Amino acid sequence: MADQKVAAVPFRKATLKKRTLLNSYALGAALGGRNSWDIDSKGYLASLRFMISGTETTTTADPVANADFPWNVVLRHTLRDSSGGMLINLKGYSAYLAQQFFKPVRGNNVAYANDTRVYAATISAVAVNTQAWSYDLQVEAGTRDNLGLVPNQNATFRYQLSVDFDVEANLVTTPANSVWALSAQPQYQYYSVPAPVRPDKVPQQTTPPFFGVVRQQFDESQVVPSAAENRYNLAPGRVIRNLILVTRNAAGVRTNGISRLKFMYGDDTLLFDMTEQDLLTEFFQLYNDNARAGIYVVCFTADSDGFAGADYRRDLVDTRRLSQCYLLATTYGAITTMDIIHDELIVPSNMAI
Repeated sequence: MADQKVAAVPFRKATLKKRTLLNSYALGAALGGRNSWDIDSKGYLASLRFMISGTETTTTADPVANADFPWNVVLRHTLRDSSGGMLINLKGYSAYLAQQFFKPVRGNNVAYANDTRVYAATISAVAVNTQAWSYDLQVEAGTRDNLGLVPNQNATFRYQLSVDFDVEANLVTTPANSVWALSAQPQYQYYSVPAPVRPDKVPQQTTPPFFGVVRQQFDESQVVPSAAENRYNLAPGRVIRNLILVTRNAAGVRTNGISRLKFMYGDDTLLFDMTEQDLLTEFFQLYNDNARAGIYVVCFTADSDGFAGADYRRDLVDTRRLSQCYLLATTYGAITTMDIIHDELIVPSNMAI
């Protein structure tokens, strides 16, 4: 009888997921500055965890942190691939929201941790105050089939994480009352490249099943011209996983402000039409959490019995063959800007996901 062909071991079973720390960077006493980390060329990049720790010394009275603290200590992160292409371009607060609402949600909000080694961001006491927080910068969209993994195997052209830190004057009301001693350190997670054949001669897949799909997360700020229904265009040609809308007043403070939201695509076809009550009820049911001021999540990754982020990709919005897609938002109150945080996939035109 002829030898039967042995099926190759799937990539997910053949590979190993590994973690590596990058160097720590010390921020100045008044914060601010910029640092870049080159990511070692190893396998397929999956995600980064960005960790900040240290102390804040309140000298005379409460400096009064603003509402987005501590996440807005980071002004912006950018993660670029070996050719300079953008994977992540997010403000610190946007990254904090993406950590919670763009991936499986159980335990993702470290601000709920009761362990000060995990989360500590109080600066009101006149004392040396422990500071610690972190969030993940996600490249991979899911561990089940490694959608979104990117190859990081070129030692000459490396992936790079660049981070701009905000100055304390933009973080607290009375900066003279604070002295900071913080450090930042990324950790990155990657998958090894399996050998084509195991020692027992069984073949193995050496690339993930959706090789070529690139995930991008980025934010943009849109001016809200009036309280009437306004149109906000979304660039077609990608596959939309999720969106988060963040409404702010003229001072940049998050404030509730969307009374109705519609999603339109193609030849002005309606995908959904939701009131604020509807949006916030959906948020509570998906995430078992109360909505925060000015935060509106539009989730397309909740097709696995309510476990948002662990999706089967059945509800993603594929705009690759659409001429247009856009939001129609009706606002209220003193809203002047709206941040749109995008979670999207660049998918080859001939690939089904």
